[in-house]
Amino acid sequence: MTQQVPLEDNREFKILDILDGRCANTNHTDKIFLVAFMSMGGPLQTDITVVVKNESILRKAVPPVNQGYGASIFCGRFTEKAFEQVLLSFQAAGGQFSRYYLFDFYNPHVNILMDTEILNLKSLYRVDYTDGYAVMITNINTGEKHLIDLIYKPKEYLTSLYEASGNLKKSVSGEILPAHELQPVYSDYFKRYQLTAYQKITGVSHHDIIGFLITRLNWNGNEFAPVDICTALLPYKNKH
Repeated sequence: MTQQVPLEDNREFKILDILDGRCANTNHTDKIFLVAFMSMGGPLQTDITVVVKNESILRKAVPPVNQGYGASIFCGRFTEKAFEQVLLSFQAAGGQFSRYYLFDFYNPHVNILMDTEILNLKSLYRVDYTDGYAVMITNINTGEKHLIDLIYKPKEYLTSLYEASGNLKKSVSGEILPAHELQPVYSDYFKRYQLTAYQKITGVSHHDIIGFLITRLNWNGNEFAPVDICTALLPYKNKH
């Protein structure tokens, strides 16, 4: 059963989750609240807000996009600081993509250390079908390439794109979709959490999933930078 808590503007938000953590620069444990308005008779959450209560002090973090579905929070240490950060996630309203924000409450002013909107803008890849029943994924910034074999695809799929010789009938390109999942993963080496982003690699349409781009990100003191990038495929049965 949800609870309600009054904020300084005298509105009542429903409490969706409560965590204990050490986010503020004090010697006391914080109470971390995830609060939002709930739409009447529906699951839509609006004015999604993270509130950190340290003794009598309230600090609020409101994401740039603050309405959606299934909001949740995770508290852990993602940086070199001794204190923790709060990862907020929810399904964006009016769209198919998830939103993730990592908030730092260490200073008096709340900072956003990770915004998947910015991450997606930096994720620049070209997806090109090539001769020989394959797709080449190229990182535009670094030139790094990943090759996915399409030979597992149904015969009808391949013959619609390729000649019998294996050469493309015409130029075909795909797309890397925005990150649909951003998972905190603890690193024993760094003794803190990293982030792993998952993006779908699509072919001739957004429904044609040919693989996944998986990027592990580590805080370098200024931003979350890629540590390694790999591609993955779902298991399949050869239908040829």
